[in-house]
Amino acid sequence: MKYMIFIVGLFFVFSSFAETFKPMNVENFTGSYDGSFGNANALTWQLPDQPDLSNISFQVYKETDQFRLVSQRGEQIFDEVPSFIFDLKKVDWTNFSTLTSGSKGEISLLELKGEDSQQKVSLANLNASCAGSISESDFFKQLLEVCTQDGDLSFKELSTAELGRGASGWRNFWNQILKGSQKANSNSVILKNLNVLIKKGKLNFKVKADVDVSVTVKAEGYIEYKNNEIVIRLDKVKASFLTITDKVFDELEKLQTPYVVVKRPFVTISLP
Repeated sequence: MKYMIFIVGLFFVFSSFAETFKPMNVENFTGSYDGSFGNANALTWQLPDQPDLSNISFQVYKETDQFRLVSQRGEQIFDEVPSFIFDLKKVDWTNFSTLTSGSKGEISLLELKGEDSQQKVSLANLNASCAGSISESDFFKQLLEVCTQDGDLSFKELSTAELGRGASGWRNFWNQILKGSQKANSNSVILKNLNVLIKKGKLNFKVKADVDVSVTVKAEGYIEYKNNEIVIRLDKVKASFLTITDKVFDELEKLQTPYVVVKRPFVTISLP
């Protein structure tokens, strides 16, 4: 679950400058940081209530609870960074672009690689677009509200590898539903050619998962954001020709927290 949130978080970080969907355009934002310092550049950099910049270079400072981007034109602060992004000690990214206006938002990312003391993550060819009506005032909640109405998310590959011994909860989930092996030295999960399509709340999901075995997983159901909660109704999940809906719920129930509650056929995620 956290890696799906990681993808949405990319949109959130670079859009959190605005409290509403004000016009914004960032093109080919590329850079890296290691520890607390790095460098970045962008072809186009247009943020709400900020001067329009082009062919701009930044020094990137990762501070206690924020990122600070410094250029010859001044500095910009991003202080609403989700912890699952901020906790990565080393990150390289290539050609991140985002465009928002009114009730529509789009992002694309050619490649991202990140790591910390426990894991490595890589993401390739991400594309996402969302559109819908807005009633919330908080930007992140606006984003959830819009994307659970009409959204389209895809990527070519998401690869995660645990650096310690033994299988992680993320890998165990996929291992159990796909009946992979329990190799102590094989702690990676590779998801390929993901596509998530949401139309008027109806959810369709497809991905090729590789956890020692390689299987195409498809799911369908409904998703809704209301009252500070994301509610997913999971109607059917198939791995190749086998229906694994019950098995998926068995594993999801093991991952429950006070903020993620599973009550078949629903999964409810409460926001802070």
